[in-house]
Amino acid sequence: MGRPHPLGYPTLSAELPGGGWPVGALVELLVQQAGVGEVRLPRPALGAVGKRPVALLQPPHMPDGLGLGHIGLSLKHVMQVKAQKTADSLWSAEQILRAGSCGALIYWTQHVQASSLRRLHLAARSSETLFVMVRLLAAALDLSPALLRRHPMA
Repeated sequence: MGRPHPLGYPTLSAELPGGGWPVGALVELLVQQAGVGEVRLPRPALGAVGKRPVALLQPPHMPDGLGLGHIGLSLKHVMQVKAQKTADSLWSAEQILRAGSCGALIYWTQHVQASSLRRLHLAARSSETLFVMVRLLAAALDLSPALLRRHPMA
């Protein structure tokens, strides 16, 4: 795993191994409803990826330039990836992680099998990419290899 990215919240950072968002690992954000501001939590880390692009995979809404600017991203550094099937989005996530060309990957998904989570976690471990998977809160009951699981409002 690479050096953690800044969390932006000193009290919470002190509780995490490495003191920030883990790079090269699966991180899960568990949300009540997708698309209502969950990207604000990793905002400091997204600003730390430098000029490497940030991939948004299956976002519920594509933020406009103003919205991206608010979280510290430029439209020219954001790549949106849409897939028609879950299998295609899982494949896309794995390829983005294995290529290592993106500084961060944020992937919104609802249902993922444990075997797919393990595959993505292994792909993330071979990269220097901040990998955040946004899932519904109901997934908290599912087993996961995620190094960090967080509810943004917790």
